[in-house]
Amino acid sequence: MRGCLVAISFLFAVSVFGQTVPPPCGEKGVPDNVPCYDAKSGKVIHTETPANVPHQDIPLQPPPAEPVVVPKLQPAKVAPTVTVPPQVPQNWSYQSDASCYHDGDTVQCCDVATLQRYASSRVQFEAQFQAGQVVGEAIGALLVRAWMQHRLKVDLERKDIRQQISTYYNASYELNDEVMHDQDALVVAYTSLAQLDPSRRTLYEQAAKDSASLNPRLAMLRPTAEKNLPGILAAKDLKFLRKNLDLAKQVYNLTLDGAKREYVYAQLMQALVGYYEHQRSAP
Repeated sequence: MRGCLVAISFLFAVSVFGQTVPPPCGEKGVPDNVPCYDAKSGKVIHTETPANVPHQDIPLQPPPAEPVVVPKLQPAKVAPTVTVPPQVPQNWSYQSDASCYHDGDTVQCCDVATLQRYASSRVQFEAQFQAGQVVGEAIGALLVRAWMQHRLKVDLERKDIRQQISTYYNASYELNDEVMHDQDALVVAYTSLAQLDPSRRTLYEQAAKDSASLNPRLAMLRPTAEKNLPGILAAKDLKFLRKNLDLAKQVYNLTLDGAKREYVYAQLMQALVGYYEHQRSAP
């Protein structure tokens, strides 16, 4: 039985150490610290206990750093600069009792009482404008001059009558568009005044309705004139053409005066709105 165990142990040793069988313990020539086979115990042992190896703490290694992910930067989107021209030039300043218009180094002021009077009574403004009183005032003359700087008055003396007729009518269309633009600006101004000056709210609301209702009628000028213009230009009667040239001049001059007047009035109403807003925001 013991021999069987020895044999089994021997076979186990062979299976552990591979094909090399350890030499018997105590055999001459077996060096120290070499495994040997003990026949009594049936175990593979060492002939000498190896020296103790002092314990050393294995330093802990820091955990591997997380991979650094470099974000992909997208180029900043720069919004295009859009320059929107104001409906009314913003060249007004305000005092305690007046609005002042600046044109280069020239400054002219209009007292608030006059602006309120014009805002309350468009009829009074119209009458004074026709009499030259508003234009004759320093600020009125300055506003007209500023308006004329970007308007070249048409005054044609050419032999081609048909070309003159077309030029006057086209200029009238452009001026009429300006008048419509000023009416839109007045609606905005009246709406603001109704909030800023509630004591005259009813007057401002009615004035806004009047300006809004005027534009549909003004819009009929271009299509009506363009419908009749081809027949006029096709005429061969020189007397007829001259008569229509005079009519084209009259239409242009009337539109010119109307555009000038609406520009001045729209400016004054904008100045009144600016005055109220300035007073409201003042400390």
